[in-house]
Amino acid sequence: MIHHRKDHATYKILYSVCATNCGNLKAARGFVTDGEVGLSEAFSSDLPLATHLRCFKHLESNCRAKLHSVGIQSRKDQSFFLRKVFGLKGKIRSILDAEDEDELKELLEAAKEEIENIETTLASGQSEKYNPVFYDYILSHYDMMRDNMICNVRRQAGLPDGSDGKPGRCYTYE
Repeated sequence: MIHHRKDHATYKILYSVCATNCGNLKAARGFVTDGEVGLSEAFSSDLPLATHLRCFKHLESNCRAKLHSVGIQSRKDQSFFLRKVFGLKGKIRSILDAEDEDELKELLEAAKEEIENIETTLASGQSEKYNPVFYDYILSHYDMMRDNMICNVRRQAGLPDGSDGKPGRCYTYE
């Protein structure tokens, strides 16, 4: 049913089934989705106090696909960009480690030049006049990162801080 119709009405049925089988669902402080709009809308409408979180793995997969589409195909070459966005837990601070919106803006702006320079270096073999696109791709996800992924949002959803002082990351699968 769900994989054939990814719309609000179908996901409302899913929510109803979940609520029936999980009595305390209304008390949820947060829920995680893969970015499917109908799913987040259906759960948000019935869980108005819960914070919608976005799956880190799904965004990472989307970032890899974007890098692949511009010719940055090896995992080794992609790792620089992914570390800028996602970091390495407890080792490398990232854009998504921003505590709040102001810091998210700062971290994005601070990363811009390096991201564009590295992308141009890695992808310029395809054309002499390469225009980098990955930074703009990340920037196009600004609202989603601000509303569904950064630290203060994860804490609001009840995710505890880890040994690195950052709240846990959320996944729809691992």
